[in-house]
Amino acid sequence: ASREGLLWSWGQNTYEQLGLGDGDAGQENLAPGTGAAPCVGGHAAPSARRCVRSPSQVSALSAEKVALLAAGGDHSAAGTAVGRVYTWGWAAQGQLGRPADKNSPRSVPGLVAALSDSRVTDLSCGACHTLACTARGEVFSWGCGTNGELGHGDSFNRHSPELIEALVTVHACAVAAGEHHSVALSAADGAVFAWGHGRGGRLGLGNGEEGSALLPQRVSALSGVAIASVAAGASHTLAVSAAGRHYAWGSLDALGYENEELRSQPTPAELQLSEQP
Repeated sequence: ASREGLLWSWGQNTYEQLGLGDGDAGQENLAPGTGAAPCVGGHAAPSARRCVRSPSQVSALSAEKVALLAAGGDHSAAGTAVGRVYTWGWAAQGQLGRPADKNSPRSVPGLVAALSDSRVTDLSCGACHTLACTARGEVFSWGCGTNGELGHGDSFNRHSPELIEALVTVHACAVAAGEHHSVALSAADGAVFAWGHGRGGRLGLGNGEEGSALLPQRVSALSGVAIASVAAGASHTLAVSAAGRHYAWGSLDALGYENEELRSQPTPAELQLSEQP
């Protein structure tokens, strides 16, 4: 997004995740078999494989001032300066939060009407699910729930945003969606909560390969540490404390650690960052 709040997108557009609408200039066919892998539950890939090689403006949002952006596996979301949420791309698991648009890709951003009464202040997209945090500290989730990543105590999909009741008293200020897990941060004391697929310790709950959670659980290993920001990758999670210390847990191969003990970390471990020569 530009300083003026205009949105631009480029790259893979197999499931209309760029929000450019049908027939936009600059799209090219890709060879069959390329493109994003299907998420849990799978879906049939359309025959057209398209990509956009250079930034193109998402004209459907030109009248809005975009303040938040999130890119998922095959879908995208944007939040405006006044807290409205728009989604587009693949819709089959409910990840767009628009029940009427659940059967095919949506090529143009559409308003998530269920959140019209909330001012959304943070957004994050996983492989097939979406999280939103509001100014009131509420967390809503929707999309694929196969691994418990929606935090409602079950493994069902949601095609419309649903309040995560287990986080009502937490007053969240930030959310992060991994591939199939989710994280929320409390504004009150910097506590971290995690839920969803736990393989490899990505939830930080200390129960390793079988550590999936259908409801948000506090990451107790970080008790007493005021966390200021969180991020989630496909199979690992990161956090930065208010004091500037960095923590990581889950499968840490992506971080380049050669130490076997750090490659699969079931509870948060402080990272010792060194400047590169």
